[in-house]
Amino acid sequence: MNIIPAATDRVNLFCAHFESSKKLFASLGLIGSVAYGTAAYYAPTDRLQMAMGVCSGLTLAIIPYTVAVILPTVKAIFALKTSGDVAKVDAEGDKLIDKWAKLTLSRMLIAVISLLIALKEIAE
Repeated sequence: MNIIPAATDRVNLFCAHFESSKKLFASLGLIGSVAYGTAAYYAPTDRLQMAMGVCSGLTLAIIPYTVAVILPTVKAIFALKTSGDVAKVDAEGDKLIDKWAKLTLSRMLIAVISLLIALKEIAE
């Protein structure tokens, strides 16, 4: 038998996981940007230096993207959880979590693009 948790459980689970992982993921954008920036500084060619600088900027752009685009959805999920309105959680919880997942995927694509640029330039 396949048991699917209710939307209330999924919202509670999302909030618990988000609270435990937000510090880690918030620092990853900054760490990645510093790493690419360091690679740009020590790059032996102008082309590689420019590519690593672009990668650093893209990775750094994850932070304001998260704050401006994803954070309002996260706040809405937390507000939904604290509202105590089970009917509202059931109606809107999954939609907000799906929206968060799509926005997070686009944030990951920014990091993947910067990685692919870096790998391409390093390989040449």
